[in-house]
Amino acid sequence: MSVLSGKTPGAATLAVAAGGLALFVLALVLILRPAPQGSQSYQVQLYPFLTEAGVEIGYRPVEPVESLTIGLSPDYLAALSVTMNGEIVRMAGEGDGIGFDGSEPFDLVSIVIDRSLETPAKAYPLVQYGTGAAVIDITPFQPVAVNGQRVSGQSPGPRFQWVGQPLLWEGENIVMLYEEAMPQAVQGMIGNSIAVLNDYYKGVLGGDLPARPELYMLYAAGQPGQIAIEGDSVRGQVLIRFIGGGLNEVGQEARRRVLENIAHEMAHLWQLERDGVGAAPDWLHEGGAQAIGLESLFITEQYADADYAAMLGRTQRTCANALAGGPLDRAAARGEHEASYACGVMAWTALSAQREGATVVATWKAFADFAAGRRDGQSAEAFYDFAAEWSGSEPFTRSLRQFVRADWSGANGRMIVDGLFEGSL
Repeated sequence: MSVLSGKTPGAATLAVAAGGLALFVLALVLILRPAPQGSQSYQVQLYPFLTEAGVEIGYRPVEPVESLTIGLSPDYLAALSVTMNGEIVRMAGEGDGIGFDGSEPFDLVSIVIDRSLETPAKAYPLVQYGTGAAVIDITPFQPVAVNGQRVSGQSPGPRFQWVGQPLLWEGENIVMLYEEAMPQAVQGMIGNSIAVLNDYYKGVLGGDLPARPELYMLYAAGQPGQIAIEGDSVRGQVLIRFIGGGLNEVGQEARRRVLENIAHEMAHLWQLERDGVGAAPDWLHEGGAQAIGLESLFITEQYADADYAAMLGRTQRTCANALAGGPLDRAAARGEHEASYACGVMAWTALSAQREGATVVATWKAFADFAAGRRDGQSAEAFYDFAAEWSGSEPFTRSLRQFVRADWSGANGRMIVDGLFEGSL
């Protein structure tokens, strides 16, 4: 976390004891100003820390206030419990946020995000729990109104915040925080791969990132034999949660899953620095990161030729099966993210193959440069226009558009994927 490397202005690290567990508490000092312009400002400190019930966030205004609203969706009301100056208080949805009102001015609000309650439907988890730590997306917990006045202000710290006692690994160009409970096998795979991948991406995708990337690694025991990995990335930060007893040994499947997830999430770090990335549909953005990551494991010799060929074959089969679910450009809306990943890899691999000697990473970089000057950014239409220029083939460009947009339900998915590569759709 940035506070550990001294990069976060206005942040302080405190070691506290709660139930015998040493925890890190990050104090975020927010200077909030009314919007539109006004002369009054409010100072609120946020203190996230870990309890048996879940992550607790304390809000401490420097001066007592009469009401406070945070930007968290009211859909999360059922997952919160709130105390104000030590007493349980009323909370209610206020527009897009949640408001707290006291019977008299207050200078402390504490909310607990109950770890036993599920995230609302279609919402990404704002808190990911490991064994003795958690990572929270702090952005929606920031105050958006004080005393009934809308305010503006941003946390000086990073979006992901580590909560709990971390172990720290620092390389020249990257920082990793991880749990002591992380299996030694996983620690070894991570340590051996992240520096190599970071150097490779830096060389082929263009220079340094604005700040030293930070990787947060959580571990949950899960079930014996289970291997599950969840990842998320924002600018300058990667969060990966490893789950399951199957990660305790360096088996072939565990190694593959760990390496592929690390390579994928680290590719996002470079993607997120490019203009227009927010316009990219799921199959284009996630499929691009997956294609870059898999190819990078081969180029950096963490995958042998046979491993890479087997991976592409497996991805092709996954995509072929997924096409039966409906159009690729609607897969994310259907919740079929595996289709976006696998078929996105096929789209990028097929496009790079149109130019002799081109790699996926070179193709993606050329597309990012191409899209940077467009008003629609990295949109699907920008991708089709780029494909026409990159491939020089009208049949391929037409096939690419058909591959993404047509409904292939009932068709032979393998033939559809082959038709994409052949430009015959």
